[in-house]
Amino acid sequence: MSDVSFNEEPEVTRRYASSSQKQGGIAGLVIRMGLAKNESQANVVMISIAVVAIVIMIFIWMPHGSKPKPTAVPVTNPVQQAP
Repeated sequence: MSDVSFNEEPEVTRRYASSSQKQGGIAGLVIRMGLAKNESQANVVMISIAVVAIVIMIFIWMPHGSKPKPTAVPVTNPVQQAP
C-alpha cells in the first residue's frame, strides 16, 4: 500500500498587484490622472478638493467689504410744527 502515488497538478495561484487592477468611478479617474497611486490616496484627494470647493463657495456668498452707508434724502417740503 505504500506504492500509491497521486498524479495531481500543483495549485497555481495568481496574485495581482493592486495597481494593475482597474479602479472604477471617480477614484479610478483620480488614479488615472496621476493625482493618487491607490484608492485610499484618491479618497484623500477627493475630500481635499471638496473642502477647497466649500471654502471657495463660502467666500463667494459672503458679503464683501463694509455695508454701504444710507444716503440722506433731502426734504423738499418740511412739515412746520405749531408754536
